Amino acid sequence: MSLSRPTQRSRRSAGAALAAAGAIMLLLSGCTGSVPAPSPSPSADASQPIFASDEEALAALTVAYASFLAVSAEVTADSGTSSERLEAVASGPALEDELSAAERFAVEGLRTSGTIEFAVEELQFADYDAHGALVTAYVCDDISGLDLLDASGTSLVVEGRIVKIPYTVVVQGDRPESMKVTERTLWERENFCL
Repeated sequence: MSLSRPTQRSRRSAGAALAAAGAIMLLLSGCTGSVPAPSPSPSADASQPIFASDEEALAALTVAYASFLAVSAEVTADSGTSSERLEAVASGPALEDELSAAERFAVEGLRTSGTIEFAVEELQFADYDAHGALVTAYVCDDISGLDLLDASGTSLVVEGRIVKIPYTVVVQGDRPESMKVTERTLWERENFCL
């Protein structure tokens, strides 16, 4: 029989084995008695959604769409020049549509005068978390204050045109202030703006 002291490593191994055996015994016996439940880490609760409510999400859509219409009106008033400005307010299909329209304005010498007003009719869908948001709403554009002019400055507006136009508008972003219009689709069923 050896009388030498056990090494530090063998003591740690023995201690770990005893701790593991004790934990297994607690699990097998179903006794959890005084063992506290683990508390969630603070970082798990640190991620808050970018909006506190659907109302905030709809307000962000309203701001983003107002910016989109303002920049679009600037580009068309300039006959489609400097269309890269649209990248600050649109992406995806909405940006592609606006760039195509700007190109047409440039080629045909068209320009607009005036502005588009709008009203958000109803929230259709909102999905938001800590990483970003996608918000969709029914929107009515009022183009009664907008004129379309040819290269000579002659108005191309047809008398009796429909001036309240329904759209489905989608905005996306990872922060409230970075929301961009990603889709703007003409509502082809009954006009809910009339």
